[in-house]
Amino acid sequence: MKKRVLCVLAVAWFMGETALLAAEPASPDECVAQFFEASKNGDTARMKQLMAGSFYNQRKTLLENNTTYPDFLRKHYDGARLQITNVREDRRGWVVELRTKFADGTVDSNKFLLQKDATGSWKIVQDVYP
Repeated sequence: MKKRVLCVLAVAWFMGETALLAAEPASPDECVAQFFEASKNGDTARMKQLMAGSFYNQRKTLLENNTTYPDFLRKHYDGARLQITNVREDRRGWVVELRTKFADGTVDSNKFLLQKDATGSWKIVQDVYP
């Protein structure tokens, strides 16, 4: 009986570890895609995990203090689609260029600078302006 319980616990632990590893973006464009999905879902906790540097600092108050921000995000991104148009290496990290097409037909273009943090996880660290 003890072996069966230990086996079940080991399998559960392994599956949990695998799920956590799968959640970490494997590339800069995957990080941006996960950030977009988190934004669509109003998942500010996940958004914070994918951000660092000035990108995070500029949004910190909204993410941490504005209780209506998740609802705003869900409404704002309802029906929106992401298109990653370019991924390129830059002297400071990787730049991901993207277009967001909203349900009303409007399109927004952005460029994000991404870097790996000390643990090797990809983070959006800054908006890139021309």
